[in-house]
Amino acid sequence: MRTIAIEMTGYDFESRENFPPKQQIANTVSLIWALMERYGITANNLFGHNEIQLNKPDPGKKFMGLIRYLIGAKALLENNPHMNELVFGNFLRDEFDTLHAVNRYFKFVYDYLLMISRPVRVYEWEAVSGFWFLNDLLDNRPEGMVLGRRFTPPISGEYSSPGRSFISPENHEGVDLHRTEMDKAFHVVQDNQALLTANGSCVHIGDFDGCTGGKLVIFRHRQLSGSQVLSIYGHLDQAYDLKLGAEYPIHYPIGEFRQDQEHTDPFLHFALAYGGTWESDLKKRTSIPLNAGASWIRDRYLNPFSLMSGGFGSASVQYPVT
Repeated sequence: MRTIAIEMTGYDFESRENFPPKQQIANTVSLIWALMERYGITANNLFGHNEIQLNKPDPGKKFMGLIRYLIGAKALLENNPHMNELVFGNFLRDEFDTLHAVNRYFKFVYDYLLMISRPVRVYEWEAVSGFWFLNDLLDNRPEGMVLGRRFTPPISGEYSSPGRSFISPENHEGVDLHRTEMDKAFHVVQDNQALLTANGSCVHIGDFDGCTGGKLVIFRHRQLSGSQVLSIYGHLDQAYDLKLGAEYPIHYPIGEFRQDQEHTDPFLHFALAYGGTWESDLKKRTSIPLNAGASWIRDRYLNPFSLMSGGFGSASVQYPVT
């Protein structure tokens, strides 16, 4: 009596191969828009079946996040006062700042999806929706973040990972990069600088809580697809003069990695994470939980080696476009 239900063909919209085609999504948005306008339904009263009946997987969390995002984008484009009130009205505060209400709406869409889903799924959703490009426009940054068009290893020259690697052991979220045995055998002098793997902005500078200690620096990067990733540099002996929020170019020197009593050579702890991992986990605590397992890590981190073409050394890293 109090609900209008829309039934869609298809199933398991969470998986990429079953995600609805663009025309079906456009038709759904148009139908929802017409029903909202006719019956005065506000955007915060749009629910997916799985959000009302928790044992139902359809239509999927990513799909509902996309619908909420597109309804907001349609309201911005059409600028219909009645529809603006239905979409953004609940996000107005006493100051009646409409731009802040719009920003709060889209922040809610992202934060809610991140809260109920996993960073790996949010990463996929970012590419489908183009969320961060619109976010730049709302923040009056039409140029946006400098895109990471190319990703390179964080160490110059030759290196290897003879010790801990991605989920080996299963609570290890990154890789430990050492100089190669050949360099050491021939007494090749290599600097121990950690280099920025791609264009990005600095989001964290602090102590590394991992077992190897030292300093920790985290950068955020945006891919060509629109998704965001984090590069994480740990076990640094010192971090150079970096500023939070500032953008830096690829290969920018971040700091020097250190040597400890357990290893005979200096090494860099390097990890790649999905962008949402910053808000969901790392912003509150930069070290992973002691009881974290392989599945927990895969939901939040990428395997750096799987993204490096050509193995070690000077090979470049190219992230896949989702």
